[in-house]
Amino acid sequence: MRRQPMDTAVVVAVLCLAFAAGRGIAEEVEVPTKDVDVYRMAGKVTLDGKLDEAAWSELPEYTGFRWKDAPDIYAGIQSAFQVGYDDQTLYVSIRAEEPRMREHLEAARKKDTGTGKADWGYQLMEVFISPPTGLGPQPFQFAVDILGHKSVYRARLDGAAYEYGKTKWEEVADIPWDTAVSTGNDAYAMEIRIPFASLGSAAKAGEKWKLHIGRHGTWTMDGLHWKVCTWSAMNPVGWWRMVDKHGDMQFMGSTVEIGRAGVLTDRINKDYVAWKMSDKDTEALLARTKGKTNLLEKIDGNRLLLNGDGGAAALMKRERSLAMPQVFLVEWETPMEFNCHRIDWTNPMVYGSAYALEYWDGGEWKLAYQERNHRGVRSCHIFPTVKANKVRLTVVEHTPNRWFWMKLADFGLFLVDESAAAK
Repeated sequence: MRRQPMDTAVVVAVLCLAFAAGRGIAEEVEVPTKDVDVYRMAGKVTLDGKLDEAAWSELPEYTGFRWKDAPDIYAGIQSAFQVGYDDQTLYVSIRAEEPRMREHLEAARKKDTGTGKADWGYQLMEVFISPPTGLGPQPFQFAVDILGHKSVYRARLDGAAYEYGKTKWEEVADIPWDTAVSTGNDAYAMEIRIPFASLGSAAKAGEKWKLHIGRHGTWTMDGLHWKVCTWSAMNPVGWWRMVDKHGDMQFMGSTVEIGRAGVLTDRINKDYVAWKMSDKDTEALLARTKGKTNLLEKIDGNRLLLNGDGGAAALMKRERSLAMPQVFLVEWETPMEFNCHRIDWTNPMVYGSAYALEYWDGGEWKLAYQERNHRGVRSCHIFPTVKANKVRLTVVEHTPNRWFWMKLADFGLFLVDESAAAK
């Protein structure tokens, strides 16, 4: 990679640049719809959010959530779900990876208004269920956040078939349904129980309903003034109320044969598993940062350098093109040792494909790592240990897309075992 001179007009604080993600639609990408087989549950469920009942272990699990704005790309932080039913009730379980669980909970509790309603200002899951009627599907939208708050909305058909963009939605408080949420160090789980009576229709064997499950997460960090919104969904659509784009869930009328749930799970998720295995080198490196301290988290946000022309806010006013290079600069007071960097881009359609990570040794900038022809929303590399109080990430090439900005969701420096360091 030929080194290019540093453009000081685009020097910004690395974390401050991560403003809210683009919300457009990748119209040229075919939306992959995934259908769901819904089996009868062989046992009872105690609603506590723990998912440890035998009834859940006897159902297949669906994973491989994709980005809403880039439906051909899997989300880096994954979710999984199950759907089952009995004569009176529909059940949904959700498992969600979340490496920043503690921070998410702290932010949610601080913001909690006490209304008991789901808050889109932090992590939540949305479940769209549309039973058939004589007018077509009757859509419902159920939302549950990580504090266990819940809300439900219903499309008002008013004697006409549902039409995206024209049919109005209303919040309904008198629909009985129950939820439970449990949280761990790096994940959370949800159980949802919806009586068929609340949906106005009982399930019949062989019948198909519309189903869509999506995840909405907002990450905030007090003091550093940055926010990243991430969306991923089982059946990605530009706007989640496009019911005709949702998947079909078919009620099977039977339970899963004993010992078959795992086989079905493997078969259902084979494409996602194959993709994950293809990225195993990055996954292995990312695993080595797990439990390690991100050294940048120690930095006082007031010490981050800001661009003199207004920083990230000024960048938003420019034309929707990305002038290269883009330089992200972070500085702190006491020199620290590190030998690994981790990068996560906000938008999976626009990310740095060629970049250099440099460090200040007290007298000059030196190269820690150089990347060429990178493909993927995440990257992680290990290099010989260096010691510095200043780093800069200079991006000289990015994936071409005229609709979105290139934005950093996460940038970390770590000190890990050096045995696999690049020489």
